[in-house]
Order: sequence, then structure tokens, then C-alpha cells
Amino acid sequence: MAQAAPAAGITQPAGRYEDLLRAAKQDPARADYTALRMAYAAGPSYDPMAGSPRNQAEVSRALVAQDWTGALAQAEAQLDQFWLDGEMHLLAVLAAERLGNKEVAERHAVAGAGLIRSVLRSGSGVSPASAFTVINIGEEYTLLKTMKLQRTRQALIRENGHAYDQLTAVSADGRTAQVYFNVDLLFAGYARTIPGAG
Repeated sequence: MAQAAPAAGITQPAGRYEDLLRAAKQDPARADYTALRMAYAAGPSYDPMAGSPRNQAEVSRALVAQDWTGALAQAEAQLDQFWLDGEMHLLAVLAAERLGNKEVAERHAVAGAGLIRSVLRSGSGVSPASAFTVINIGEEYTLLKTMKLQRTRQALIRENGHAYDQLTAVSADGRTAQVYFNVDLLFAGYARTIPGAG
């Protein structure tokens, strides 16, 4: 069943996100990743542009160069800034495994899978009514990778008072699919930080 996002503009008690984040870092296996993501989106530190694919590309280049130590250091530095980047956690797993650090790899694997699973459980993405709920654009791209789809086109649509990213993508065998993401939280965040952006 899809998990509803908090209504746009509804804030949560100060410190709620920080408390959940602290608990998740201490024990990733027991974290409530949906509550964590939604608390972040409702809090004062919310940045709709966090989790930039550009940062992921920098770590990926270090991995391609087989600079495992550098890749892990870069990934963890980025996660210190924004821990809710599921893709970054999975990149850290690759580096940590190459370094033989099983404990670090496991912690990042649990966190990365938990964050991605949280988005997957928010909908099916096959229509606007069943759109995945995301807190940033990076989650859209990470989900497409998880679904083994390559984005070819992106459009913003509005329906029944909600905003959606409609991503057209192609699979490895050439099949085309449209995947929908509810981006209400992003627009609420823009409205709070950029005058006139709502």
C-alpha cells in the first residue's frame, strides 16, 4: 500500500528529523526510512536539490579509477552533508567491499536499501494517482537505476492539484515506460525558500 506524504506546508516539531537521523546512523537496520525522509522534507533544513547526481558522478569516477580509498572517503564526506542519498550509500558499499571493510559495507548497504525501498513502497509509479513520492530529483534517478531504466524524456504535469514528474524511460531490451513521481514536497520546499516559487 502506498504511504502518504505529509501535506505540503505541514511542518514537524523542531528536532524531529535530527532525532530520527541520529537513530538511523546508530542502527540502520531498525530505522524508519519513510518517517526519516518525510521529517527531513517537513523540516527547516530541507533542500530539494540535495543528493545531486553530480556528487554521485564524482564518486563513480573514483571507483572507475579503482581509487577505493578515495571513493569511500568522497562518498562518506557527501553522506555527512546529506545522509538520505540512497545511491551514495550503494557507491560507498562498492568501495568498502573492495577495501575488505565488511562492517562499513554492511551499514551502507542496509541504509541504501532502506532509503530506496522507502520510495518504492510509496507507490507503483505507473500513473499520477500511484506516483512514487520523492523528496528530491536524485531519488527519481536512483529509482530508475533500480528499475534498470534509462531516462529519455522528462515532463512536469499537474493533475488534481498535484505536481508530477513524468519520466519516459527505456529498458535494456528497448521497451518504453512512463514512470510518475509526485513532486509536491519539492515545490513546497521551493516555496519556503524561494519567494514566488510555489
